[in-house]
Amino acid sequence: APSAFLVSEQPALADALDVAFRGIAFAVTIAIVVTLVRRWRGATPALRRALTPVFLSAFLVAGALAVGVALDSFDRLGPETPETIGLLGLLGVPVAFLLGLLRSRLARAEVGRMVVELGRARESQGLRAVLARGLRDPTLDVAYKLDDDTWIDADGEPVELPLEDSGRTATFVEHEGRHVAAVLHDSSLLAEPELLDAVTAAASLSLQNQQRLHALAAGEGRTRALLDAIPDLMFRIAPDGTYLAYKAEDTRDLVTPADQVVGRTVRERLPAEAADTIMGAIDAALGGEGVQTVEYELTIRGRRRQYEGRIAASAEDEALLIVREITERKEAEAALRAERDLIRTIVDTAPSLFCGVDPEGRIVRFNRRLEEMSGRDDNGAVRGRLFRDVFVTPADADEWERRFRESIATGGGEEYENAWRTADGGEAIVAWSANWYAGENGADRYLISGSDVTERH
Repeated sequence: APSAFLVSEQPALADALDVAFRGIAFAVTIAIVVTLVRRWRGATPALRRALTPVFLSAFLVAGALAVGVALDSFDRLGPETPETIGLLGLLGVPVAFLLGLLRSRLARAEVGRMVVELGRARESQGLRAVLARGLRDPTLDVAYKLDDDTWIDADGEPVELPLEDSGRTATFVEHEGRHVAAVLHDSSLLAEPELLDAVTAAASLSLQNQQRLHALAAGEGRTRALLDAIPDLMFRIAPDGTYLAYKAEDTRDLVTPADQVVGRTVRERLPAEAADTIMGAIDAALGGEGVQTVEYELTIRGRRRQYEGRIAASAEDEALLIVREITERKEAEAALRAERDLIRTIVDTAPSLFCGVDPEGRIVRFNRRLEEMSGRDDNGAVRGRLFRDVFVTPADADEWERRFRESIATGGGEEYENAWRTADGGEAIVAWSANWYAGENGADRYLISGSDVTERH
């Protein structure tokens, strides 16, 4: 019977529209397949594993529809075949989702086994491998935080935490409210927060231990670099005086050949006096008395050398001796002492009157000639007192003070005359001047030098 909805019967137009619709459907299906392939190729390994069931089912549906449409266009199949193939493929999509959920559940169930593996992982690389398997992310890495807010990887190299839009994420592991490590993983794992939390919680203790080891290694590295940069001789010495190791930039600085250091004792290598000094300091340092400083003398290649040694306990059964040669300093000090002794001798035996004072005019010391004239001894009784009160007559004290201030202001060199006291209670006219000189530690001092010119008056 004719159809009530049939407007007009045009078989040619119907066939043309059917072919056009089938072509469009085929093209759309192919586009879907190409899009799926592109997404698959651009996905990270972790995202591929998570989407594998869904991608596979969608790919099968699109492929089945494309094949069904193509074959039906050539009348190779029945009219219901494309729809049947597409329906069967669509029925596989929820199954694929269920498979994905099942994989996540099974992964969380394996956390207990992963804890055992974490306990056996003795190195950072082994720990990283266990976490990578637990989270199914072969690109996973671990960063450890040092005390100076830097992050390092398992090899101790500096590492930057991933940016938000980089496709990777840092999940931080905390201990007592501070970050100790970060798990660097694919951002797709954020879709499984329960699995991510379970794995990082299980690994927190192992990550904390590894962070402590890395921080300790970094600290030891900095200490070793610092010690290597110090040019001084260094020796590790046992409590009995046996050398355990040493560092010397030039082995010619050693008192014995380089192959006769480790394994020998302090008393075997050094003269008795120096050995006694060092061993006494080692005993004191290991006994808890802190850093010990000693000085001793050695003869190396015919030359007498002076050394300063600092000894500290580096462990319960080991001391660190740092040695610095101070021969030049000692020689310079000896030369300075000799020069000062010479100057003091000249000043003490000179016929002139000499007295050193500070900027306030307080006595530092004076020579023998001034002692004889004034009847005052150069001792603690007068040192620190004002020159005007000790040596100048009361009548000239104010004038002497004014002229002394003028000398300081003008740089000295000007000669003045005032009445000074004498040992017999009288007075002597003294022509004097004040000149600056450097005292101990560079302090400002003024040398008052004078001559008795009483006879001129």
